[in-house]
Amino acid sequence: MTRAFFAGIIATAIVSALLYLNARMDLLPQANLLDQIAAFNERLGLPTSSRAVWGTHAVFGVLIFPTIFAFLCHILPGRSFGQGCAFGIILWLAMMASFMPLAGHEVFARDLGAIFIGTMLAMCLIYGALLSITYVALTPLPED
Repeated sequence: MTRAFFAGIIATAIVSALLYLNARMDLLPQANLLDQIAAFNERLGLPTSSRAVWGTHAVFGVLIFPTIFAFLCHILPGRSFGQGCAFGIILWLAMMASFMPLAGHEVFARDLGAIFIGTMLAMCLIYGALLSITYVALTPLPED
């Protein structure tokens, strides 16, 4: 499980950098996931400050998703990158079917548009691939 948490730290750090750049540079203003996390926090009665939003993002990215990946990686198709992409698609589907309604949007975020939906798919694929590649890289080599 330790490997999964370390892989989660790395994948979350890189995706966080992408989210931060998007928010600061306003590259895709319609695809600001941080606003959706704030809405999610608000609906659950959690704080909506910037720190709380990043905290929620970190809890999911470093603790929850890597734990799920560690349990699923043995049944996901492929190895490393393929497993990560499969996990990324699972995350995206779960996010669109559960997280978005909890954040006050339609299922699959249809009310936010295609750019948001596509950007979230790309972010989930990037996260999944990074998580899986790092997880495999941290696997100890068998001794001869």
